[in-house]
Amino acid sequence: MFNKLIDFSYKRSGKEALGFYLAYLLLSILLGGLVGGVYGLVVGIKGPEGFQTGIRAGHVISILLIIMLSVVILCKQKLSAHFVCWLLALAAVALTLFFGVIFGLIPLAFLTTRKNKS
Repeated sequence: MFNKLIDFSYKRSGKEALGFYLAYLLLSILLGGLVGGVYGLVVGIKGPEGFQTGIRAGHVISILLIIMLSVVILCKQKLSAHFVCWLLALAAVALTLFFGVIFGLIPLAFLTTRKNKS
């Protein structure tokens, strides 16, 4: 289920795509929390404003992670010539922007199950 998580050229089965989703969801949550917490400490905002600032910083990190994963998956899976795959990658970014990484990773997990034949 968690095989080859950093091999983006690997065509995953449905079960492996679920493992990819769970692993990168956990990574995104940890990375976003870490960056948000450090940013809140560096800026020195305390109380509810500091918490909100940390959440915003974590959200930005999640969006950047989804953009990076989208490009890497499209290139490594040799799907960059397919318009529909780019639409799925853009949908992943939009879902992350509006609903968070929990929804944004779904199209990317689906893209890892595809591979161009050529």
